[in-house]
Amino acid sequence: MVLGTKLKLFTIVSLLLFGVSCNATSNRTDVLIDKATLNKHDFALYDASGKCILEYSVNNEVVKTSLPLIAPCHFARNTSSGILHYAYKDRGIKATLAVIGNPVSNEARKQWNLDSNIICGEKAVGVLITNDTIRLSKTLLEGGVMCASKGLDEKDFWSLAHD
Repeated sequence: MVLGTKLKLFTIVSLLLFGVSCNATSNRTDVLIDKATLNKHDFALYDASGKCILEYSVNNEVVKTSLPLIAPCHFARNTSSGILHYAYKDRGIKATLAVIGNPVSNEARKQWNLDSNIICGEKAVGVLITNDTIRLSKTLLEGGVMCASKGLDEKDFWSLAHD
């Protein structure tokens, strides 16, 4: 009788723990927001519960890096040529990408007269590609509005690459 009670208690506790474990993992959903390919590298931006995650491949290894931005995040783009990027030979950088995050509030949209269909943020970080590495810029652009589809000025990319 005691063995039967212990077995039932063990079964109930096991099922509860299994349910909590499954529930915890199923609540974690990384949503693909944006992706791009440049210089034989595939890049993807994910919203991981409000955090911006950059995923890329280098040397046949997939790397995930948390960005100092609030999701959703988007690559700065140029409507005519896709993803916007600049090279800086003086720094050995083959390409500098900009990731825009920290979505603009409704109040700021009204203040800047931004259409609700335009994707804009208040901060940006650089992704720097060299011959053998990919890393984030130390510089974080902030203090204004940056829109993914409108791109950024080349001077902003220069600032990201020359940190």
